[in-house]
Amino acid sequence: MELTVLAGPVPRRPDGRVLVAAKTTTGMAAYAEHWPGTVRMVGRPVPSDPSANLDVDWVDPGQLPFALDLADDPVADTLARPGRGVVLAGLDPAHEPLLGGHRPVVLLAENTPANQAAYTLLDGGTTALTRARVRLGAVRRDLRQRAMVRRAAGLQCNGWPTWDRYARGSAAPMLYLDSRIRREQLAAPTAPVADGPLRVAFSGRWLRTKGINTVVAVARECERRRLPVTVELLGSGPEEERVRRDAPDGLRLTGALPFDPDWVRHVSRSVDVMLLPHPQADPSGTYLEALACGAPVLACDNAYARRLIGESRAGWSAPVGDVGALTDRLAALARDRAEIVRARAAGVAFMAEHLFADEFRRRVEHVLALT
Repeated sequence: MELTVLAGPVPRRPDGRVLVAAKTTTGMAAYAEHWPGTVRMVGRPVPSDPSANLDVDWVDPGQLPFALDLADDPVADTLARPGRGVVLAGLDPAHEPLLGGHRPVVLLAENTPANQAAYTLLDGGTTALTRARVRLGAVRRDLRQRAMVRRAAGLQCNGWPTWDRYARGSAAPMLYLDSRIRREQLAAPTAPVADGPLRVAFSGRWLRTKGINTVVAVARECERRRLPVTVELLGSGPEEERVRRDAPDGLRLTGALPFDPDWVRHVSRSVDVMLLPHPQADPSGTYLEALACGAPVLACDNAYARRLIGESRAGWSAPVGDVGALTDRLAALARDRAEIVRARAAGVAFMAEHLFADEFRRRVEHVLALT
């Protein structure tokens, strides 16, 4: 029995090598480990990477721990393929034709249309008419996706915003939290916070949609107030030139680190608080991975972060884009290290219940129950 996973665009070079994110390889390998049959990923070949993903590499498809097929129309390719099995596909109207095929389809939901519209509108450089069209398009997309959920065999929601929006319409929904954390990577929950300046870091793609501009502004405000706080940036991205131009003298630009072991080791040893002021509610794995490494999260009050902090008790939030409120919180934490120790222990305990292997085992069991 085959498990087919619909992927997005897959960059391919003339020599046949493909660009794959380490996170994708890890997840597909987990499917292959737990699934009692062939695991196949289908993607559309493109000449360059449109995603700005971190921790990627050009690899020989034959060396991947799963089968990779490239097709100009992955949906048509999947529909035409004979045999038994299950299809996993993102909750996207482009995948709607799969619901009329001969194999059950489990939809994967990561973002609501409202959140996707927020990405588009964040820069604020659009006209009132364009903004209205974007919002109307989100409403129409939401209606189509609700209909897809009702027709699908099952639904898997990465995080609470999509769960709250779509789970009631599904015959077989499940909630999961997506990270790459293994049990041996969990930080010691009772480790004290180091003396000296409070060590704060941002990690992720350097994009306005991830709040990188807010991080730079917070670092500048910490320096203006002469707070005992250091801020560093992990990752990279399209905003790097602007970040380097606007960065205050004390902002440390560490750059991108491979997740395992470099990022895990660095965050576990050198970060007290992870500053992730995402202005929209994406279910970023960085929130979870930071908690597991003993770095509680200071976030903006978006729907995902608010629910995560409420469930885990492992962080704090401030209004979206409120540089003053975020800086005030860091100032308070610099004075009250016991609050960080409390939040650290809560975060590690929370992530011990949501380890990578356990979440993937649950996800595969959920799909198998629908075959």
